[in-house]
Formats: sequence, structure tokens, C-alpha cells
Amino acid sequence: MKISDPTKLTARQIGMAYLCAFAGWGIVALISGSQEYVIMKEAKEHESFLAYMLLPAIRGSITAFLTVPIYLVVLKWPFSRKSFFLSVARYIGLAAAFIVCFITIRWLVYPTFDFIHMKWMSRSWETLQGLVFGAFADEISLYLLIVLGSHAWVFYRHSQFQDLKRSNLQRELAELQLQLLQMQLQPHFIFNTLH
Repeated sequence: MKISDPTKLTARQIGMAYLCAFAGWGIVALISGSQEYVIMKEAKEHESFLAYMLLPAIRGSITAFLTVPIYLVVLKWPFSRKSFFLSVARYIGLAAAFIVCFITIRWLVYPTFDFIHMKWMSRSWETLQGLVFGAFADEISLYLLIVLGSHAWVFYRHSQFQDLKRSNLQRELAELQLQLLQMQLQPHFIFNTLH
């Protein structure tokens, strides 16, 4: 049985990772939007369920889109105690990149809504800064959740790889022992045949 390296992914596996990311974050968006709908239904009876699903769906889609690249970085450079400071620097840089990408995509896709004045705001440098500072804790939480989930999945893949390797080695050892027994028995059969 061929054993594939757990740190290398095929295009099919990357596609499956995106499919799982979109499915998982889609479920989170559905739960979040449903909760917002139930809470706000009492205050605004005329709002539709889809109106409350739009922002969570956009946030979930952006998060799903950025989840796979973070997973690939974790797969390539998992957190290591040997190079602790390099790992910390790498993951801080990755967090900054995640926040910048998330906020920029969010700002481009969906305009900011001013809840105080109850109006949509135009895209400007100020609204971008408002998104950065207003959602910073949420983005860090999302990032940490993705990194922890990615490390758990990488650990699982490595343990599966080690188990598969161990079972292949045990199978090969059993085959070698069988061949050794066959080699030990064959001279006796030859001797008995000659008699």
C-alpha cells in the first residue's frame, strides 16, 4: 500500500478542504444569522430572515476563503518548540495578514452600516479603519480558532500517517518471517523427496 506524505496535498485534497471550510463556516453563519433574527424579530417584525443572514454569510464566506491558506501554512510550518521565537513571529505575521485580508475583502464586498445613524456608509479610509478597530477582537478570535483547528487536523493527519506506516511495517515484517520459515522448511522437503 502506498503511503502519501501528510504534508503534501493534492489539488483534490485542497478542493475538499475548501468544500469543508465553506460547509463549516456556512453552518456557523446560519446559526449566527438565526440567532440575530430571533433576537431582533421582537423589535423589527417586518425584517426578513434573509436580511439577517446576509452579513453572517459574507463573514462566513470570507473566513472560509481564508481558512485553507492558513491551514496550508500550519501544515508547512507547524508551531515548534525548537524554533519557538520563529514560530511566534511567523504566526503573528500570519495573524496580521489574516486581519488585513479579511477586513479588506469585507470592506470591498459589503459596505459598512452605521448603527447609530441607521444608514449605509460609503467606502472610505475612515470606514476601513472603523472595520479594523471595530472588529479586531472578532478577527483575532476567528484567526486563533482557525489556527487551533488547523493544528488539530495536522496532528490527526500525522497520527494517521504514523499508524499507516506502522501497520505497513508490521505487514512487511510478517511477510519476511513467513519467507524465512519457508526457506527453513524447503531443505527438509528436498531431503525427504530425495529419500
